Amino acid sequence: MRAARKALTFDDVLLVPAHSLVVPNDVSLKSRLTASVGLNIQLPHEQSANAYQDISHTFQHFFARKVMFVKLSCAFVMLPGGFGTLDELFEALTLVQTGKIENFPVILMGVDFWHPIVEQVSKAFLRAGTVDRVDIDRIFMTDSPEQAASIVREAALRQFGLRYGVRPRRRRWLLE
Repeated sequence: MRAARKALTFDDVLLVPAHSLVVPNDVSLKSRLTASVGLNIQLPHEQSANAYQDISHTFQHFFARKVMFVKLSCAFVMLPGGFGTLDELFEALTLVQTGKIENFPVILMGVDFWHPIVEQVSKAFLRAGTVDRVDIDRIFMTDSPEQAASIVREAALRQFGLRYGVRPRRRRWLLE
């Protein structure tokens, strides 16, 4: 996952969900980042804060955490996970489908894990008429960190107007 973490870095800023995989010994990557941000959720078990995040915020309510994920994102990259990951995946797809957020790319890392799930859901939903083919086509599955990074970079540059250039000054009120 070392390559994935490097490839998904964009403009020296990396948002790291609390459950993300992080390579602790990558000093060169850490030195290039402005900040590593963790959006955690308070749960009775399973979830723990990532030890390598610079800025950490723990939410008590799922909806508030989801709002922050959407607010701070130009793409969704999902790693294999459990019910919480599926919940966030379907939430993202629903927001894109209903036009509540821009047409964010939704990238699923790990084809062997995701393909059976997407295949089964696609067949059932398309047969029932609850989604259109265009909704399914919004999902990208890959094992390549470079391909995922390329999709994220394209969305950030083309759809959201981000650009490479001079770093903006830090804003204390955003805890930067």
